[in-house]
Amino acid sequence: MSKTVALGISGGVDSSVAAYLLKKMGYNVIGVFLELGHPMPKHLPLVMEKLGITWIKTPLTISFSKAVIEKTLQMYKEGYTPNPCTICNRDAKMKGLYEAMKNLGADCMATGHYSQVAHKTPYGNALLKKDSDNPKDQTYFLALIDRNIVKHLIFPLNGMKKEEIYAIAEDIGILPLIGKKESQDICFSKKMSDFLKHHLGEKSGKVVLYPENIVVGHHRGTHLYTVGERLGAHPKTHERLYVIKKKDNTLYVAPKTYLLKTTVKLFDINMFVDNLPPKGLLLQTRYRGPLAEIKYIDGNIVKLENGIQATPGQIGAVFDREGHLLMGGIIEGGDNLENI
Repeated sequence: MSKTVALGISGGVDSSVAAYLLKKMGYNVIGVFLELGHPMPKHLPLVMEKLGITWIKTPLTISFSKAVIEKTLQMYKEGYTPNPCTICNRDAKMKGLYEAMKNLGADCMATGHYSQVAHKTPYGNALLKKDSDNPKDQTYFLALIDRNIVKHLIFPLNGMKKEEIYAIAEDIGILPLIGKKESQDICFSKKMSDFLKHHLGEKSGKVVLYPENIVVGHHRGTHLYTVGERLGAHPKTHERLYVIKKKDNTLYVAPKTYLLKTTVKLFDINMFVDNLPPKGLLLQTRYRGPLAEIKYIDGNIVKLENGIQATPGQIGAVFDREGHLLMGGIIEGGDNLENI
């Protein structure tokens, strides 16, 4: 008897091809469209019909606005640059799909993420695992999800490249229905800056050069800028300057070296294992960013061998050398700038 899988569907090419692959693998697939507050794509029923897949619409038990949008705005107000997709994966998508899986009596759940699950690990439980050879790997974005969900997950796109996904979609005749347009980074807004201006307005302030503490310009609101963003050049040396800190409606800028942190502080820690190994750990602080060697972890403090860019509000994900995701958290800050 074939197993039943609840698959999160959006109408995009990734989840649609995931549906096709799961059916091809012998699963009884039920597509689940989570009602997150934005319209369902008109082509989604046509795609599901062409694939011969049953699907449902289901609401979240908590409003998407409270789960994601309000949290995102609050973090921007507090000076962070949050990652709404990671918050959504934790508080909306994965929770909603897990509840749908249980309500449907399904055996497992699946998404169109580019990731994988290792069921046999040295830690005694199933873990998400990074595919280091795939530039589209999205394990980083799943660093905050409930560890109890991992063992139920299937990622049918594991190990595949985007070109392969499009080729399959074209071959099975669904690409003309979907198109080749990539999904928006932020589903609730076409442009984040416009979204922030609408909800938080604009508030002018100073741009200060660090460590000289010289005013070199003005801005329209610190929430419209991200730590790590390039912002002008040094008035004397013409060296490129980057936002290194946001405080009291002031943007501090400095050469790129000031972005690199050897100490990273996290909050909202999410553990996937009971105990971290004492060595062989790596920290990722940006999607597609490099992994930095960890000296040690003391509670929510991660000490690194070499500097890495760490933007407050983004995710810090801890992996072992085999790519197992062991811990995640939100970056609160780093070293070298305490005197600002």
